[in-house]
Parts: sequence; C-alpha cells; structure tokens
Amino acid sequence: MRTLLLSAVCALTIAIGLSKDVDTPVDNLLPYLQRCCLLGQEFARSRLSCDEAKLSAAHRQHIAVSNYKGVSNISCTISASFCCQEALEREVHCDQGINAALAYSVCSQQTDLTAKACCNWCTAGRLRQKRGDSCEELSEEIPLHVREAFTSCCQQIPSMKTQRQCGNNQCNNNVTCVAPTETCAFDDQNCHYRCIESSMSCGVGYKMDELGHCQDIDECALRIHSCAPHEVCFNEYGTYRCRTCNCEE
Repeated sequence: MRTLLLSAVCALTIAIGLSKDVDTPVDNLLPYLQRCCLLGQEFARSRLSCDEAKLSAAHRQHIAVSNYKGVSNISCTISASFCCQEALEREVHCDQGINAALAYSVCSQQTDLTAKACCNWCTAGRLRQKRGDSCEELSEEIPLHVREAFTSCCQQIPSMKTQRQCGNNQCNNNVTCVAPTETCAFDDQNCHYRCIESSMSCGVGYKMDELGHCQDIDECALRIHSCAPHEVCFNEYGTYRCRTCNCEE
C-alpha cells in the first residue's frame, strides 16, 4: 500500500504541476490521495472494472466535498483510476489465477492475462515447495502481485486437493471457506472467510479483528463506496449496493 500511494503521489505531482495547482505541498496531499485511492480500489472490487467515465462520475460528489486548496479535481480522478487498476489486477484477476492453480486448473484456460500469469507463478511456487526447495524472495524487478502469488503458494501447501480446513470451517474447490452457521454456505460470493492454502484470511468486504474474526466493512458509513451522486449506498454483508433514490419531495 505504501508503494502504491507513493506511485500515486508521483503521478499526481506531475498532474498538479501541469495544472499549475502548486500552492499546496505534496505532503499535504496524502489524506486526499488516500481517500481517492480507497474509492478507486472499492470501485474495482464492486464493479470489477475501471471504466474511466463511470469512475469519474461515481467520485464526482466526493471530489466536490473534499477538494483541497491547490488540488484540481482531476487529481482525485488520477489517484482513483491508478488505484482501481492496481486493485483490479492484484485483488481480482490475480486472485482468480491463484484460485485456479489451487484447484489444479489449466492456467492457459484463464481468460485474463494477469490471471494466467498468477496461476503460473502459483504453480511454480507449489512445485518448488513440493521438491523441498526454499521459498526465497524473488527479484523486485518482477511485478509485486506475481511475486506474492509465488511466495504464498510456495510457503503454504494445502493438505488436501479438494477439501481444506480453515479453522472450524470447510473449504470448497473454489478456495472459499464456508461457515456452517452463515447464509454464505448457499452463496460463496458472500462468505466471510477464504482459504489461502492452509492459512485463513478475510475475504473482500471484511476485515479481521483482534480475536481473528472477520467483521463486515461498512463502506457506506466510511464513504469508501463507488455510488454515483444520484445513488444511495446500502451496506450489505461483505459488500454494498448502489440504488437510485426515487424519493418524493
């Protein structure tokens, strides 16, 4: 996240210089950039795309109410777009590739290039661990998301091919933990937990508390949703919905 924000700062420094909005020091941009970056990441997770026109429209209200002196509106759009693309590649497409590798699927059958790459790197990590070789860190010249795919799959090998343990929950072939007491047992997309090999982490839309429990993130209350100005945000478990308000005056 630190590297991501620093890259966004560099991109915005150029944009601000071109627009002659230079009366605000770059250091003071961080709270603004972080907010816009979070909005871009959430847009990628909820919409599974980074359409520039839709992204700009969805953030227009946020830009208007949180604009800083000396920062052009385009600055937020640049930050949001940059972070959206990063999240789309790393959290969506790469995870798809890792899950495919864990399910022993053919990597070349993945439709997205990033998914194919992460699938291959995950497979390479599993083969290295199987041979008993060390899971040494790869060169920083290799993109971060494929390095993480290799390392996570090399360090943690599942004990079973189809059923995996994640605490007291069983995992299905899609590497998603199914909690028996949760309604997500009938809808994998809303599960609280997911298995990353033999370890446990929270899925998208949840965060882990100090006790190791996954708690829902209220994107609406935190204002990190990607709803358009004319839409109302409704929080749901693990996600949220944007609905058009047809309220009468």
